[in-house]
This record gives sequence, structure tokens and C-alpha cells, in this order.
Amino acid sequence: MPEGSTWVRDVVTRVHPELSTVTLGSGVTMGDDQLVLAAGSRPDWDAIPGSAEAVLSENASTNYLFHLAPKT
Repeated sequence: MPEGSTWVRDVVTRVHPELSTVTLGSGVTMGDDQLVLAAGSRPDWDAIPGSAEAVLSENASTNYLFHLAPKT
């Protein structure tokens, strides 16, 4: 992390651009003059029928799961 930065490991539930603040999953609202949001993702294998089985085959993979990245 760059010096002077703070890494807040929480979920952002709401962004208030007009106030330069965000509300976190913990209920805390925080703001600053600069904000970097890193959007995370989670595979939802149930959303696409057959995707869970496909990613286990040799013909499919995902970079969103660390252990499957080398396979990709």
C-alpha cells in the first residue's frame, strides 16, 4: 500500500458521490478527498446451468478463483 493510504477491508453497500462518502457493510460511513474502490467478484455457479461441471473439465477455467488461475 502506498504510504499514507489505508486499506479498509469491508463491503461497500452504498456510494454517496455528492458527499464523497461510502457506507460500509459494518454500518460505518467514511469519506475522504480520494477514494479507490476495488470491486470484487464471486463466481455464482448456480446462475448458469452446467458451469460448475464445466470449470472442472479440461476445457474451461476462470481467473476469478486463485487455484484455477494457472489452469487458465
